[in-house]
Amino acid sequence: RNLIERSAMLNPKLDPTHNALAHRRYSVCISDLKCVLNVDGMARHFASVPCKGGVNAPSALNAWIKTLSLAQNMDGQCWKDYSQPHVERENSAWVGAFNTSISLGSLYERLLKWDDTDPSPINDSV
Repeated sequence: RNLIERSAMLNPKLDPTHNALAHRRYSVCISDLKCVLNVDGMARHFASVPCKGGVNAPSALNAWIKTLSLAQNMDGQCWKDYSQPHVERENSAWVGAFNTSISLGSLYERLLKWDDTDPSPINDSV
């Protein structure tokens, strides 16, 4: 495997030209997540590590962190030496990356809108 393929395996990232990102197919999921996070106590539950199973147990917080790590450097730029030719045509991948970043960023306000006294909407005693 070449260096680029190995790098992609070690540091996976979202492809901003993929149809799901280029055509904003994720918007419905983001909108639904905003509605869920508006429920009292849900943001606290979402941002918490599970009580049972330790830090490796599946949690919304871990999934959120993995999503953010995939989105990081989604449309990375490569430096070109001055002796190489200038870019003739701008790649449109930045549009998908920009819109995805805006959508993910719109969740922060709701994710951070909780207080230590908020009750959990989910009963773990079942």
